[in-house]
Amino acid sequence: MFIGNKKCRIYAACGVSQTPKIYILRRKEEKMKRKLLSLLLALTMTVSLLTVGASAVEPTYDDIAGHWAEASIERWSGHGIIQGNNGKFNPNGQLTCAHFAAILARLLKLPAAKDAGFSDNTPDAWHYDAINRCAAAGILKGNLNGTVTPNAPITRERAMVMLGRALGIEPIENPDLTQFTDGAQVASYARGMLAALIKAGVVGGVTADQLAPQNNITRAATVTILDRAIGTYADKAGETVNANGKGIVLVVADDVTVTGEVNKLLVPANDIEVTVKGSKNIDDITVSGDNSKVILDNASADNVTLDGEKSAVETKNGAKIDNVIMSENASGAAVDAGSGTTIGNVENHAEDATVTGSGTVKKVESDKDITVKTKDTDVKNIGDEKITVTDKSGKDSTVSGGSSSTTGSSSSSGGSSSGGGGGSSHSHSYADAWSYDDTYHWHAATCGHNVVSGKAEHTYGEDHKCTVCGSADPAQAAASINGKNYLTLQEAVAVGGEVKLLKDVDISETVIVTKAVKLDLNGKTISNTNDLWEKRADDWSLLSVRAGGDLTITGNGTLKAKENDCYAVDVQDGATLTIENGTFVGNIHAVYVYQGELTVKGGAYSIQQKYPDTAKADEFVLNCYDKHRTEGTAKITVTGGTFVKFNPANCAAEGAGTNFVAAGYAAKKLEDDKYEVVALFDGGTGTAEDPFLIATSKQFKAIDQLNGAPYCFKQTADIAVAAGDEVTKFAGVYDGGNQELSSARTSGKFAALFNVAGLSGHAAFKNIHVTMGELATSLLSCADWGTSYGADFENLTFTSTSELTKANSNNFGFVVINAIYTDNGDPATYNFKDITVNVNLQNAGTCTGVLIGSGPCFNVNTTMNFINCTNDGTITGTSSVGFLYGNSAYIESLDESGTITVTNCTTNAVIKSTKDSADVAFAPGTSKSQKAAELNTSYQQADKYIVGNCLNGKTISVTQNAGADKFSIAIDDASDYTYKLVLNVAATYRTLDGEAWDEADVAKIPSNWDEAWNVSNGLKYLIALNKDASAADELNSFHAYDKRTATSKGIDTDALSYNEDGYAIVVKDGTNCIVFNTTEDTYIDSNVSILVYAYSGNTLVGTKAI
Repeated sequence: MFIGNKKCRIYAACGVSQTPKIYILRRKEEKMKRKLLSLLLALTMTVSLLTVGASAVEPTYDDIAGHWAEASIERWSGHGIIQGNNGKFNPNGQLTCAHFAAILARLLKLPAAKDAGFSDNTPDAWHYDAINRCAAAGILKGNLNGTVTPNAPITRERAMVMLGRALGIEPIENPDLTQFTDGAQVASYARGMLAALIKAGVVGGVTADQLAPQNNITRAATVTILDRAIGTYADKAGETVNANGKGIVLVVADDVTVTGEVNKLLVPANDIEVTVKGSKNIDDITVSGDNSKVILDNASADNVTLDGEKSAVETKNGAKIDNVIMSENASGAAVDAGSGTTIGNVENHAEDATVTGSGTVKKVESDKDITVKTKDTDVKNIGDEKITVTDKSGKDSTVSGGSSSTTGSSSSSGGSSSGGGGGSSHSHSYADAWSYDDTYHWHAATCGHNVVSGKAEHTYGEDHKCTVCGSADPAQAAASINGKNYLTLQEAVAVGGEVKLLKDVDISETVIVTKAVKLDLNGKTISNTNDLWEKRADDWSLLSVRAGGDLTITGNGTLKAKENDCYAVDVQDGATLTIENGTFVGNIHAVYVYQGELTVKGGAYSIQQKYPDTAKADEFVLNCYDKHRTEGTAKITVTGGTFVKFNPANCAAEGAGTNFVAAGYAAKKLEDDKYEVVALFDGGTGTAEDPFLIATSKQFKAIDQLNGAPYCFKQTADIAVAAGDEVTKFAGVYDGGNQELSSARTSGKFAALFNVAGLSGHAAFKNIHVTMGELATSLLSCADWGTSYGADFENLTFTSTSELTKANSNNFGFVVINAIYTDNGDPATYNFKDITVNVNLQNAGTCTGVLIGSGPCFNVNTTMNFINCTNDGTITGTSSVGFLYGNSAYIESLDESGTITVTNCTTNAVIKSTKDSADVAFAPGTSKSQKAAELNTSYQQADKYIVGNCLNGKTISVTQNAGADKFSIAIDDASDYTYKLVLNVAATYRTLDGEAWDEADVAKIPSNWDEAWNVSNGLKYLIALNKDASAADELNSFHAYDKRTATSKGIDTDALSYNEDGYAIVVKDGTNCIVFNTTEDTYIDSNVSILVYAYSGNTLVGTKAI
């Protein structure tokens, strides 16, 4: 298994796009088992290499003291691999794919790389470089749609596959994860790697029997896994490290010396030199960095792999290596055997490789030209083509495939002789079965080497088949399997496996499939000239999948039945058929399922001969036998494809409303009376293990098309929900994936993301960051004030970029607008856990709650649990206002049949009402409910709950100086409120064009006219006041003018000094004249009402007219 910093150095078992050959080292089976066991035992030991224990020094971060991962955090933070922020590490925080890529890029010191081509990894992103480095190293693969989802939280399984690739750990073939109850949830691409890491002790389950592969990995878990995998990490140039035999030794700095017990050494960085001194019996050394070198000084190793360009290994002072492999990535690689050292075998697949030195190299096997300058080395060609071997004198000799020569002699041997290589000799083994292409047949090697036996050209008999291997003459063949040709398609599918159609075929009998077959139509056509219908019993189609058959059709070909004869394909006897693409033209039916299962993922479907009933002429393009469909033994599922005059979501032939389209997909009507089945979401099947993926507003709205069925959804990107795209039917699980979810609405009294009449079933909302601009936004609004199913709300945050002053919603709450309660007497539980609200809200509607708008109505055994809920924003309402809920209309039912439990819930800011008589409390309704009163006793916080107008009953006087540029306030109030003079221009204005005042006219006056709460129609302007400062005169009345009107009143507007807000105040005949520096087409001539506003911070706590 090779690792490195070039694309595709992680080989086939890791699932990369290209698949280089895997070269199996020549070691005896028992020795290989012993060494593998030694490595696994070493990796299994848990390590902690901090020089100073956590108890000896203060932790680097103030949130890790006593944490189970404290030592690992200190270690890898100290190396700069992963860091905290503002003195905190956030050990339980989640990592994204980009974060994990950055960790691995730093860990391995991966070199810069070109753009990997992922559409969502743009040059302006902070993670652009790290993603490209990991992609080039073969560590990170993208999605099928060309994205890499860098900002999505990374699952445990994806993280482990990336780590395994980075550390050169080879996946296990045919892995068994049945010891874990959720082992089946591990994706196919990750199963082998996860099994290998578990076996090596690098990772384990989250419990004894659970892997949680789809859970997002935490920062603490990441550093712990690094600790278990990497026993020694050398990242400082010139340092000497002493390995202790635990885990991998990873070196990423130049001039490092490694001593002690080494099991596996990785050198992934470019341009560095590492010396291993005195270490014996090293299992594996891999040098994947370009121009990097390992020197073995009085050390010994079983295997050394050179996988970087111009990578090298040198031996000296009695060092010994059993096997060296130079991979095809390692062009220019070099092996230098120093005097008195021994290398048993060198296997080369690299261009321009050299083997030099005065030591002993017993054998070199190569399939590329090579320079060998050691004495008495047996050199063997293990490829098919001739190679050139250059000796130390510069003399070239040619060695044929399968032959060998010895440096310093003229002897050679043919066949498969192993030559005089001493203890590293090898005899190839070959398969009994033939391998084929259109020209030759041969027996392939089973020992892992690129050699063959018995290769010869085909000789064909009268039956057009090779007389030796049985492969058909390609000029006559209709299909092939793995290079072997077959004269007919029926002959090929009878064998089973991956069948490729080689030419258009006109069949005379139905082709029957009774085995597992993947049929690649290869752009070709299957048709019939002669009638097939009932030529034999149950022959109804061109292709028929019958008992034991499992057919997949791909390759974008065509199946076209003769007009007025048969179907294109049918399914019988409980068989299965999957169609990925292609064109299917039949009569009455394109595809018919008598008994079995059809899955349509793509393709085009139409019929020629119509059903005789003209009302249903095109209703049978896809069809099931009715009796078997109702019994459940005939089934059609459609996730793609186009259909002529046939809607697979409403198959009238099966009964009106019959829907073949799978959940998460929809039939879209096109032009020419066609229907196309499209995916509603980015992926997934809607299960807990494979949720529907949502990345856009349109996909969010598509939840409605599932009609409230209880599916699972996961958000994968930030979404601004467009007006009208709110979800109106919901049950199931919505996982926000820790992405942002916001409303794109810019007008209205409020917004609700899930705006339902009532939940359709039990619902869970988790991991959602609700963000808002100027419009108050709730997660869920229940219009009918109830649900009967219970709900869970977990890990939710609500934030805003500005103070929300436009809200006018009765029963507003950030989590739920209106009420959560059961309206039919059924018991239900509602959980609110880990919820944070950090929004400053002024709501003009009645009843405002931080979490729930209207108080719950408790029926039998109804429970509400509030855990770790925090309010950090100032919340202002006009009547009943509370933390848990706003409206207390039904709270008396709590004492009769309900339960509220509260754990660690608090408000860090003011919750208040503008009305003196309002009910403001942690849980409003204390006069009606003893339980509510008890909650308030426990959770009411001094100075956090405020009722009423602080200026009621206060005497206020405002004075001004003669120039009207300074105003002061005197008030019988000792508080430290901030005061502002509010000038309310409440008249109706007209512009010179004669039209009513509108937004375009507003735009022509200063931008900071305020539309704040509790002011009648019109505009208002705020002027800061100096409390108790000196001013000579009483406050004059105010009047507002535009500039031209003010001039007509005798005011010298050119002499005025307009402030940065575009107005000036001048005293004219005992009146404060506000003159706006307006354009000529604006007319303002209005009285101005005067108010004083009091603020606590940014919160309006009182108003008074003067």
